[in-house]
Amino acid sequence: MTVTVGRLFDENKIRLELRLVGDAVGLEREITRPDLERPGLVLAGHFQYQLEERVHILGKSETDFLANLDSAERRRILGYLARECRTPCFFISRGLEPPRELSEICREQRVPILLTPKPTPEVISAVSFYLQDVLAQSVEMHGVLLDIKGVGLLILGKAGIGKSECALELVSRGHRLVADDVVRIKCKFNSVLVGNAPERIREYMEIRGIGIINVRHLFGVNAVRDQKRVELVVQIREWRGRDNYERVGLETQYKDILGIKIPQVVIPASPGKNIASIVELAAMNYLVRRRGFNPARELNRSLIERMQGDAAALEVHDKPERPYVDLTDDLRDTE
Repeated sequence: MTVTVGRLFDENKIRLELRLVGDAVGLEREITRPDLERPGLVLAGHFQYQLEERVHILGKSETDFLANLDSAERRRILGYLARECRTPCFFISRGLEPPRELSEICREQRVPILLTPKPTPEVISAVSFYLQDVLAQSVEMHGVLLDIKGVGLLILGKAGIGKSECALELVSRGHRLVADDVVRIKCKFNSVLVGNAPERIREYMEIRGIGIINVRHLFGVNAVRDQKRVELVVQIREWRGRDNYERVGLETQYKDILGIKIPQVVIPASPGKNIASIVELAAMNYLVRRRGFNPARELNRSLIERMQGDAAALEVHDKPERPYVDLTDDLRDTE
């Protein structure tokens, strides 16, 4: 995934009050990393610690330090940042003017300089969050994403198994729809999966026999939400007697999505079974387990303790009594 400096500028121009230094050149340069770098060590001459292809930001500390260097040293350091580090662009915060040497080098190398009056921490937070979002690894999956009691639940299954009908019943019970049919999932901050719907089908559902419906218009604005973290996967499969389905719940199954393992529940579908109630129950059971209580393990522990207690009682009951020895004759002989 990449994003151009021009797109970064356009989509953050109002929020950060951005403006370009000089001509609009180099806006086609691509940003491939979400990291925003403050080049403190490089400014001090430690070039071996500098990572490449990162957006750099210069705040008051950096500009004050550069102001105390002579022009040749500034040119050497800033030239290294622009050329050898392949910096996509520079941010200058707090409305400060960039060093003259930086402007000249960036004009030669076609590296954009973006000025903002915002304080440095705010710029770092806003730009980092933006880059984490647009550069996040993503995948589209055929399924339904719901918010059930605060749990982001992804329903998967082959076409026609009843995913949308199940989701419709859950929405009618007061739960919230995030996406139907196509779920776009992004991996943010290398560990969090966030799902949403493509813009063109957001708030819509397809119900076989009825057609396309708009969930917000039918059930109200509280029946939908834009995005939700994916925390649990429910896989609906056709009932097959030869398959082994989880009966106890001691072992947790997982679904790998973008390299992240998400707890998964497999529900067999058969005529007459209320899948929506079972999916709702799966979400509530996940909440209970997340809070540290596992009913299956608790029952297993209780049974083991009971069996151990019964075994101990049986051992005491079956232990042979100490044999009785009559010493009367021996005592009489000693008299």
